[in-house]
Amino acid sequence: AAHAVGVGAIWRTGMSTYEPLMAEKLGLPDTEKLLGFLYLGTPKGTAKAVPQLPVGDFFRSWPEV
Repeated sequence: AAHAVGVGAIWRTGMSTYEPLMAEKLGLPDTEKLLGFLYLGTPKGTAKAVPQLPVGDFFRSWPEV
């Protein structure tokens, strides 16, 4: 959704995501877990062209008859 309106975005996880001290500092109660970080920003330069891939290369009917 961010990319669709011209905002750069990336979802990241890493060791800090699972660090109890990070959850504590963010004020999360013990019943909640941090899933990752969503970085948003204004892209610099022009966006790369995304190739259109044939959907049939990635999906098939199941069960195949």
